[in-house]
Amino acid sequence: MEKYGHVFATIYNNNFSQFADDTFTQIYSLIEQQEISLQNKNILDLCCGTGRLSLHFLRKGFNVTGIDISEHMLTYAMKNAEKYIEAGQAQFILGDATNFALDQHYSLIVSTYDALNHLENDEALQSCFKCVYDVLEEKGTFVFDLNTRLALTTSDGLSVHEDQNSLFITKRQYHPSFQKACTVFSGFVKQKNNDTYVRFQQIVYNTIFELDKVKNYLLDIGWSKVDFTLSHDLNQVLKDPESVHRVFVIAKK
Repeated sequence: MEKYGHVFATIYNNNFSQFADDTFTQIYSLIEQQEISLQNKNILDLCCGTGRLSLHFLRKGFNVTGIDISEHMLTYAMKNAEKYIEAGQAQFILGDATNFALDQHYSLIVSTYDALNHLENDEALQSCFKCVYDVLEEKGTFVFDLNTRLALTTSDGLSVHEDQNSLFITKRQYHPSFQKACTVFSGFVKQKNNDTYVRFQQIVYNTIFELDKVKNYLLDIGWSKVDFTLSHDLNQVLKDPESVHRVFVIAKK
């Protein structure tokens, strides 16, 4: 899994919050139906990035632990959630999604914005699942999303973003030889307190995971039920999840 650099962390914090906003609405609607979320208010945000999703849960009164492998992303997460950290409601930890252990258990564990597609291979994904299972409360829920094969093999293209503080180009390409898609972010970001710009490049790889295998990995570890759902409706179970570009996985312990 790639570690985002400090310049791209700034880009991410300033420009990539909409997905967290939309995702929170769907996840919160889902967990409102579950009694355990009322009994255990602890949530783990795995690969939390700059903490945008965590903030939504904090504002609803949940206690949030965030884990991310990038210290630069965590710097923003801690800044964004500063008052909640001071109140003892939030903590953010530098850690690897494939190898972590925590002292407490959580009623809900989330990992969003296709973060788990960034894991290198199936072995890394299984290791992540095992770590999650160990800290998930009995009857708790694990919610994460994945870009599907369809999305990653048809995502070639280029887009340009420009605002008063930055200009960056996003180039996407699928590499069939090793079953991964590659996204290259490159551009310039304005420095604080002056008119100079710094150039950056961030490369992100997305691994294709076969969804039938993903489900079997979860069931083999011990989850009692695994559903694939639409991103805009987590209650709508998909019969053919490989036919859409993004799926949310709802795994119940």
